[in-house]
Amino acid sequence: KHYKFDTTFVWPRPAQKPHPTIWYAAMTTPSIQYAAERGFHVANWPFLKPMSFVEDVAEKFHLAREEAGNARGAQKLSIMRPVYVAASEEEAREAVPTMLSNHRLSQRIREPGVEADARGFVEPEPLDDEPTPDETFEVMIAGDPAQCLEKLHHYAELGVDEFITWFDFGMDHERNWETRQRFAEEVMTPFRRQLKAAE
Repeated sequence: KHYKFDTTFVWPRPAQKPHPTIWYAAMTTPSIQYAAERGFHVANWPFLKPMSFVEDVAEKFHLAREEAGNARGAQKLSIMRPVYVAASEEEAREAVPTMLSNHRLSQRIREPGVEADARGFVEPEPLDDEPTPDETFEVMIAGDPAQCLEKLHHYAELGVDEFITWFDFGMDHERNWETRQRFAEEVMTPFRRQLKAAE
């Protein structure tokens, strides 16, 4: 409407033919079905919604994909969840209040009429429908490595092809770095090994 660039083009040109892989950010049933029917991959981030929400997303995606005649694995579903891998469940639960505070902020700034203070800060006041601390822990990929591995397998069983890890939800840098290392070494490595063994 306001700008026109007649001679603008992308350089270097995309290597993929006919175009780069398209990932469609879809949060609602109509958008998930729209993307799946057209052969697009779907990325969905349910924040702290219950597993029943993820189960519904996976069911809707794969049903629409199959009805469109598209192959499982060639067309993918990706889910984002917060991740905190600790040495013990007790230590992992220490991340829950920080995650809940982050969730309150991310949801409250979307509410109509919410105003930030002079610093641009919004108070992380509790939400009417927020999950309990126990529910938060359950939907996070959180716990000791064995617990996190078990949770990851559940997503694979639902038909989630790729996982988007949300590490940086407010924990201090040292803990953030430790959980990334644990996830890579003690969760992802055995997860890949187990998937390969099951083939």
